[in-house]
Amino acid sequence: MKTERKEWTRQLIVLISTIFIMAFALVSCQPSESKPATNPLQLAQGKAGSYIVGIEARGNLSFPNQQKLYFSTFGTIKEICVKEGASVNEGQLLARLDNTTQRLAVDSAQFDVSKAKNAMQKRVCPTTGRTIYEFLNAPSVLDTLEAMQVELEKASASVANKEYDEASSELSLARDDLERAKGILLESYIQIYSYGLSQDTLIQLSLDLEKARIALERTKEELRKTELYAHFDGIVTDIPVKEGDVISAVNYNTVPIVHIIDSSVLEMEGFIDEMDRPRVNIDDKAVITVDALPDLELTSKVSFVSEVGTIHSGLAYYKVTISVEPPFSHELKHGMGATARIFPEGKP
Repeated sequence: MKTERKEWTRQLIVLISTIFIMAFALVSCQPSESKPATNPLQLAQGKAGSYIVGIEARGNLSFPNQQKLYFSTFGTIKEICVKEGASVNEGQLLARLDNTTQRLAVDSAQFDVSKAKNAMQKRVCPTTGRTIYEFLNAPSVLDTLEAMQVELEKASASVANKEYDEASSELSLARDDLERAKGILLESYIQIYSYGLSQDTLIQLSLDLEKARIALERTKEELRKTELYAHFDGIVTDIPVKEGDVISAVNYNTVPIVHIIDSSVLEMEGFIDEMDRPRVNIDDKAVITVDALPDLELTSKVSFVSEVGTIHSGLAYYKVTISVEPPFSHELKHGMGATARIFPEGKP
């Protein structure tokens, strides 16, 4: 009886061992399931079995060249020359304050310059008689034309330096001087007297003329402050004021008049973590996909990688800027969510 029980126990142990071995073999033969990658490093298969590493960066689209423009003085808004959504060119007039007072001040200062110069010429260049030549070279006309010449030279220099807003201002002043010269020429007359001239008198006349010229430049500068010009080609996105609004002396430099963006330059600003930072460099190729336009892929390249990280939950994240290569769709808007895949080791 004991012998049969031992035999039965031995067979049971063998049977259990066999079942365990078969189960282990079956489990071992099953193919292992790949786990989804949680790291932003992703493998993108290329040609001929090669692999290119894509580093993921999450962020938002941005038009970096944008500007809110403010008047440099106070007054009442007389004219807004553009509308929201309008395309503008660099140097284009956008808005103007009521500048009646400033224009009258320029006219008065111009008259003072002409008066001072005329007083000097009467004393320095005495003559008798009156000729057509003298009439055409009336001091006030010459002074106005000289001022116009200076403004045209400044405008030319501003154009060469691509300072188109300054060039537009100078051209506007030059046009005003030309009209003023025409008016003076029509009404001008010359009365030249012959007097003795001492050194002290000459110095005083020179000082009077210089003071008048300085005052003229100041009044022209005040006139320039009443106009706003576009600093680059772009699109008007916001005009938070309207004609007739009063810009006070207290807040004129804090009240935006026109907001312009340059829609020809598009970037994505995002972040990469500290594990990816050593592998990302300037000019690395990238492909950007936009959440709102999933079928659109933007060819891009890295234009900036920060050297200073932001710590979050013990991990450092580094800002990266990726420039989109033009042309690109007009459907792309500032602030849209986007994802970039950066390819440090080659073209995607």
